[in-house]
Amino acid sequence: MNIKIFASKVRQLILQLQKLKQEKANLEATIQKLKEENEQKSQALNALQVEYNSLMIGKMLNISDKDIETSKRRINNMIRTIDKCITILSEK
Repeated sequence: MNIKIFASKVRQLILQLQKLKQEKANLEATIQKLKEENEQKSQALNALQVEYNSLMIGKMLNISDKDIETSKRRINNMIRTIDKCITILSEK
């Protein structure tokens, strides 16, 4: 009777081992799939970063004369404001 119980337990362990092996194979397949997806997304991100950098450089180089004139006017206004503040502080 003990041998039958032992044999039964061994069969149960063998079945459990087979299930675990199958589960391990499934998990390894999932890991491989996720690694491939991660690599693809990483490559896409790198490509987008390069494109973004190119667009930013292009935007910086595409400053128009209007932008320059506007910037000059704003700087001149700031200088006048600073001069007024210095004059007011000097009088005190």
